[in-house]
Amino acid sequence: MAERGFRLGTWQMFAVLSVLAVAGIIVLVRTAPTGEVSARRWTGGPRSATDSLAYMDSLEDVAERRMLSETMSLAEVAARAEIPVDSLAAELHLPATVSVTSPLRAILIERRLTMQDIRDARRRLEARLRTATGLR
Repeated sequence: MAERGFRLGTWQMFAVLSVLAVAGIIVLVRTAPTGEVSARRWTGGPRSATDSLAYMDSLEDVAERRMLSETMSLAEVAARAEIPVDSLAAELHLPATVSVTSPLRAILIERRLTMQDIRDARRRLEARLRTATGLR
C-alpha cells in the first residue's frame, strides 16, 4: 500500500504565508527605532517644557508653510507679515530691478533662493522691527 504524505492545499499554503507575513510585520513594527521627539505621540500626560516648545515650534512652522506659497508675490508676503516690501527685498539681497509683484517662483529660480530663505529673511526682519519699536 502506498503511503500518503502530508500535503497542503492551495488555501492552506495561502493561510500559512499570510500568518507568517503578519507576524513579520508585527516584529518589524515593534522593533523599529522610535525616532526623534517630534515622532512620539502624546499619551495624555503632562508634557515637559522641551516637548511643549518643540510642539509649538512645529505648529508655527506648519502655519508659516500655509501662509507662504510660491505663487504669491513678494509684496503679498510682506503685506501678510505686515513688513515693508522694500525692506524684505533688501534682506534677501535682491536688486532694485526685481519685480515685487511677480510670483515668488520666478524670483526663487532666477536668484537661486529657497522658500526657507524667504522665511528666514522675514523672521529676521520681523525680529529687527520688533526690537526697533521696543516690542518683545
